[in-house]
Amino acid sequence: MRLRTAMLSVGLALAAYSGSNAQDINSLLQPGPKVDCPPSGYYPPRYGVIGRNAGDGSAPTEAVSPCTPEAVVKAADAVGMARSHFFSPLSVKAVVTAMFTATGTLGEDGKTASKIDKADFHIHYGLPAVRLMVQRAGKLEIDVMNDDYGWTEVTQGGAATPAMNNRRELLAMTKLTPFGALWSVIEAEGHAKVTTVQGKTVLQGTSPYDGMAVTVTLNADNRPEAVTVVDGPTTYTGAFADYRDDFESTYLFVFPKRLTWTRNG
Repeated sequence: MRLRTAMLSVGLALAAYSGSNAQDINSLLQPGPKVDCPPSGYYPPRYGVIGRNAGDGSAPTEAVSPCTPEAVVKAADAVGMARSHFFSPLSVKAVVTAMFTATGTLGEDGKTASKIDKADFHIHYGLPAVRLMVQRAGKLEIDVMNDDYGWTEVTQGGAATPAMNNRRELLAMTKLTPFGALWSVIEAEGHAKVTTVQGKTVLQGTSPYDGMAVTVTLNADNRPEAVTVVDGPTTYTGAFADYRDDFESTYLFVFPKRLTWTRNG
């Protein structure tokens, strides 16, 4: 699995940590003996624990790789993806799932955008998986992908019809969110690149699990403001604006109020 999560029995029940202070983050990056990134750019998975938002104890998680650039860790922390129990190795994959509802316009045939009543997105970044439910002109369209499979549904979780042709596009959509964009760069580990373009930090990386090249531009708050995803001949872009923390404090996670997506322009 992409999350590379070990099935651990953990007895800790401490509060979750998500810091916005770089010194705090650095103190958790390398708990215990220092480890170096191997020439491959990928480090064997290590594990730690994080707290659950609902307060129902801890959960095992993959610890941040020593190959991961510090700028990537700081960006993950800025949107709430960096978490740890005290003295447990820091994880930057702490946001595994996301659900959001949007209104606006969405392409119906790949070319023409039309107004929708609403779109519901259910995403699991670790599997990966996504369910997109669009209500438009009194009709409900449901497209789903889970790892190597794609299908449509009549009702949520109901009768399914194979639809493999939209699997890659649904996967690309997961990366058109702040968390998904950073997941790809995190999965690149030591192969991720950090540059500065016109005064802004730019992160680049390709997940070894799907081969999609991802470029993320960060804003002044170190959060993703734009992402480009290249999948063969297809280029997707995403822009994020007006980050909000209406549902949880900024020490947990934030999400943009507005998303703008394009495919091949």
